[in-house]
Amino acid sequence: MQIYCDAFFCEFESEIEKIKNTTIDPISQAKQVLQYIQVKLKELFKWLKKYIFNSIEEEIHFFKELKFKITSKYIFYKKILDIESNSPSNSKKLKIRHYEKELNICFQFSKKDKEFYKYFRSGSSYNDHLYFVRNSDKQIINSDIVLINCDKRLCTSHDLKVASIIANDILEIYLEEKIDQINNICSTTHPSKTSKLTWTGTKIEIVELIYSLYYQKTLAVV
Repeated sequence: MQIYCDAFFCEFESEIEKIKNTTIDPISQAKQVLQYIQVKLKELFKWLKKYIFNSIEEEIHFFKELKFKITSKYIFYKKILDIESNSPSNSKKLKIRHYEKELNICFQFSKKDKEFYKYFRSGSSYNDHLYFVRNSDKQIINSDIVLINCDKRLCTSHDLKVASIIANDILEIYLEEKIDQINNICSTTHPSKTSKLTWTGTKIEIVELIYSLYYQKTLAVV
């Protein structure tokens, strides 16, 4: 499994970066990314329908630590498409108000399922066998992402919740940066005088990197 997934997600991330680097307009970018993700989701699900996990641990690993890499981006870019398509075109004040409204929705997200939100944030694993193992008797949470939840062989009761949490984290940063841009505030952090290292990517990219390192067990929850 790991060999297939490593190759799949490496190619996936590379192509997403190409789209981001060649398409600046957020609406056009979101549309292109979503089209590509739909193709890759179908490819991943075709493999998943046939693949037999070697153990419960391997199944948990896939649905908790790998699948969100693609589903969180689907949720994020779908939301970006909606937000930017409905953004006021001229007034800066109206634009800021629009982004602040969406940002407030992000802040309220953690209140929807406090128990699982706390479970995920704390790095807990004692209920992983319930949350991240497929079972036809489990209730799958409702979502407008029909492509993701159309088949119980392709999802667990909580893997999409993980994707939603991560997508929400990235969306918060995106909205804060949009507001900063309108206000002509530099959104990059000035490097410390004592530091010789400077992060040259975006805040969104560093959040994605942190999640990646955490699930590779490079970072620990303190």
